[in-house]
Amino acid sequence: MELIPPNKTYNLNEEEITELVNLLKTVVIYNEDDSYQKYNGQAVIFNITKNDGLNISVSSYEQFMIIDNVGYRTKETASQNLHNFGNKIQYSKE
Repeated sequence: MELIPPNKTYNLNEEEITELVNLLKTVVIYNEDDSYQKYNGQAVIFNITKNDGLNISVSSYEQFMIIDNVGYRTKETASQNLHNFGNKIQYSKE
């Protein structure tokens, strides 16, 4: 997991991964939307390696999810939950 800012990277343990997976299951994605590029704020980036070896990058940014560099509008509460999770990890590992 990476937080930008403050440009820090964290490895998640098994319990944190389980929590992240449960949060990702709650995300509601609407239409494709690249207007996220016009916003300023913190991005929480999750670099996920699936069991089959496939790598996926999922970013939570404002009311957007960016999946492998494609932006989607999302339900804001789910995005906020991912931000809260990222900040909780940051504070617990410092």
